[in-house]
Amino acid sequence: MIPQLNYTYAITQRLVNNFILNGNYYSVVGGANTAAQLKLIPLAIGISDGGASGGGFPTLTPTLNTGRIGQQLGIIDDLSWEIGKHTLQFGVNNRENRISSTANLSGTLPSYSFGDLADYAQGLVTDSKNFNSFSQSFPLQPSVHIRVDSLGFYAQDEWKVLNNLNVTYGARFEYQGNPWCKENCYSRANTVFLGTGYQAEASVPYTLRCRVGSIRTSPSWKASSRSRAWG
Repeated sequence: MIPQLNYTYAITQRLVNNFILNGNYYSVVGGANTAAQLKLIPLAIGISDGGASGGGFPTLTPTLNTGRIGQQLGIIDDLSWEIGKHTLQFGVNNRENRISSTANLSGTLPSYSFGDLADYAQGLVTDSKNFNSFSQSFPLQPSVHIRVDSLGFYAQDEWKVLNNLNVTYGARFEYQGNPWCKENCYSRANTVFLGTGYQAEASVPYTLRCRVGSIRTSPSWKASSRSRAWG
């Protein structure tokens, strides 16, 4: 679903404003009536031995409501003003992306896997030579909410110097935020994964930025030019 609202307002014959409000929504969530399924079978069981053709039995497992929901909200506004031989334009573009994910729930069910039918009959899951196993996860955050923000604004002038010569000049400023998590679910990439000094607590935010290129800072605007950043 992608709704959009576009409104153009002629304030005067030479002053016009164009406003656009748009959004995007999608849902990819699986599972149907998980609560009813859990009442029937609150765990997952897989047996790869026996069966009608010796290939094992169908895996019994409830379907959890896991997946993600995505949303995007955008605001665009442009103002055009004709003054003599000049056409001044100003604008702003603001966008926010939101993703809510429940993928952490996918491993929370107690899951048994048996490679031998006799081990299943005896309830023996510690016999690894028959590929028996048990697994269950306990996520600190069953659902997480990811956010990505961006903001841009510009000003430019189109100067009609001659009938056959136009000069256009202006400036544009962009802010591209790092993806961030409301639950502080990112780990800081401050060292080798799981190495000495590695920080992975839930309270550690994702704040590392790597920059390449040349950076120049204006004393008044504090704006960066010719730079790239990854977070």
